[in-house]
Amino acid sequence: MYITGRKGILALDLSDSETESILEIKDSEKKVIIYIETFWFFDYEGKTRLVYFEEYFKGSKRTFVFESIKL
Repeated sequence: MYITGRKGILALDLSDSETESILEIKDSEKKVIIYIETFWFFDYEGKTRLVYFEEYFKGSKRTFVFESIKL
């Protein structure tokens, strides 16, 4: 099995009430959130597979580092 490709999408968005509850965003905090969609494509037994996940973060005081390594 090996990764054949990957894609990440980082975007700013406004939170909805469900996201605010999950992230414990208080009324006094900014309602901007950071949203990351990640797609990994890999070969498994000759077939292409996809792993997809979403991450949400409060918009304040975050640092993101994206690094690619050769496997």
